[in-house]
Amino acid sequence: MFLVFNNSDMILELEKNPVCLALLKMEPTFFSLFVLGKSMGTLTVILILVQLFRSQFHGWHSVTSGITLFQLGLLAYLTFG
Repeated sequence: MFLVFNNSDMILELEKNPVCLALLKMEPTFFSLFVLGKSMGTLTVILILVQLFRSQFHGWHSVTSGITLFQLGLLAYLTFG
C-alpha cells in the first residue's frame, strides 16, 4: 500500500487490473475503495491458504507454488513489460 500512496499521481496510469481501475475511478482522490479492495483480496487469499494448510490438504504446496509463480510473473510483467 506504500507504493499506492507514494505513486498516487500515476496510479491511474499504472494500474492494470480492470476491477481496481473501476474502484479508482469511483474515488480518484482518496483511494479508500482501492485500498479496501486490494486488502480484501489479499486477506481472502491468505485465509484460503491458511485453511488449506489446516485441513492438511496434500496439494497445498502446489497451490502456494502456483500463486508464487503467478505473482513473480506479474511482478516481472509490471516491472519490465
